[in-house]
Amino acid sequence: MHGTKKLLDAIPFDVMLDNEEEENELYAWHANLLVIDRRKTLVLMNNSNR
Repeated sequence: MHGTKKLLDAIPFDVMLDNEEEENELYAWHANLLVIDRRKTLVLMNNSNR
């Protein structure tokens, strides 16, 4: 799973970055942090079907 810079900056602990490409597109995900109604919301999206 890959996170956006905004999400990685908001996480209070160290994150280990991995640059390997996934062989199966089913396991390729992105995570983003949004603010909806003044609440932080984590959005997960699969890269192949969005």
